[in-house]
Amino acid sequence: MTNREKVREILADLCARELPEALTPTDRLADDLGLDSMDMPELAMELETEFHFAISMAEEKRLVTVQDVFDLVERERAV
Repeated sequence: MTNREKVREILADLCARELPEALTPTDRLADDLGLDSMDMPELAMELETEFHFAISMAEEKRLVTVQDVFDLVERERAV
Protein backbone atom coordinates (compact mmCIF):
# COMPACT_ATOMS: atom_id res chain seq x y z
CA MET A 1 0.00 0.00 0.00
CA THR A 2 1.36 3.41 -0.95
CA ASN A 3 1.57 6.40 1.37
CA ARG A 4 -1.27 8.07 -0.53
CA GLU A 5 -3.46 5.01 -0.14
CA LYS A 6 -2.73 4.94 3.60
CA VAL A 7 -3.56 8.65 3.89
CA ARG A 8 -6.82 8.11 1.99
CA GLU A 9 -7.76 5.24 4.33
CA ILE A 10 -7.07 7.35 7.42
CA LEU A 11 -9.12 10.24 6.05
CA ALA A 12 -11.95 7.95 4.93
CA ASP A 13 -12.14 6.45 8.42
CA LEU A 14 -12.25 9.90 10.04
CA CYS A 15 -14.98 11.21 7.75
CA ALA A 16 -16.92 7.91 7.59
CA ARG A 17 -16.48 7.41 3.86
CA GLU A 18 -16.62 3.88 2.53
CA LEU A 19 -14.50 4.48 -0.57
CA PRO A 20 -11.09 5.97 0.26
CA GLU A 21 -10.20 6.05 -3.45
CA ALA A 22 -13.03 8.54 -4.03
CA LEU A 23 -11.14 11.19 -2.06
CA THR A 24 -9.42 13.62 -4.40
CA PRO A 25 -6.36 15.81 -3.76
CA THR A 26 -8.48 18.95 -4.07
CA ASP A 27 -11.03 17.85 -1.44
CA ARG A 28 -10.97 20.28 1.46
CA LEU A 29 -10.74 18.61 4.85
CA ALA A 30 -13.35 20.82 6.50
CA ASP A 31 -15.65 21.90 3.70
CA ASP A 32 -15.74 18.72 1.61
CA LEU A 33 -14.93 15.97 4.12
CA GLY A 34 -16.60 17.52 7.14
CA LEU A 35 -13.58 17.35 9.45
CA ASP A 36 -13.80 19.87 12.27
CA SER A 37 -11.39 21.23 14.88
CA MET A 38 -11.94 18.14 17.01
CA ASP A 39 -11.02 15.83 14.12
CA MET A 40 -7.76 17.53 13.20
CA PRO A 41 -5.79 16.43 16.29
CA GLU A 42 -7.09 12.91 15.69
CA LEU A 43 -5.89 13.10 12.07
CA ALA A 44 -2.49 14.29 13.27
CA MET A 45 -2.24 11.43 15.78
CA GLU A 46 -3.22 8.86 13.15
CA LEU A 47 -0.61 10.22 10.74
CA GLU A 48 2.05 10.30 13.45
CA THR A 49 1.33 6.70 14.40
CA GLU A 50 1.18 5.39 10.83
CA PHE A 51 4.16 7.27 9.42
CA HIS A 52 6.34 7.73 12.54
CA PHE A 53 6.88 11.48 12.58
CA ALA A 54 5.65 14.36 14.74
CA ILE A 55 3.24 17.01 13.49
CA SER A 56 3.37 20.43 15.11
CA MET A 57 0.23 22.43 15.77
CA ALA A 58 1.40 24.93 13.14
CA GLU A 59 1.69 22.14 10.54
CA GLU A 60 -1.70 20.76 11.56
CA LYS A 61 -3.30 24.17 10.95
CA ARG A 62 -1.81 24.31 7.43
CA LEU A 63 -3.62 21.11 6.42
CA VAL A 64 -6.52 22.37 4.32
CA THR A 65 -6.80 19.84 1.47
CA VAL A 66 -6.10 16.17 0.95
CA GLN A 67 -3.12 17.25 -1.17
CA ASP A 68 -1.73 19.16 1.83
CA VAL A 69 -1.80 15.90 3.81
CA PHE A 70 -0.14 14.01 0.93
CA ASP A 71 2.57 16.68 0.73
CA LEU A 72 3.24 16.62 4.46
CA VAL A 73 3.61 12.85 4.51
CA GLU A 74 5.86 12.84 1.44
CA ARG A 75 8.03 15.64 2.86
CA GLU A 76 8.41 13.95 6.24
CA ARG A 77 9.03 10.50 4.76
CA ALA A 78 11.79 11.91 2.54
CA VAL A 79 13.79 13.11 5.56
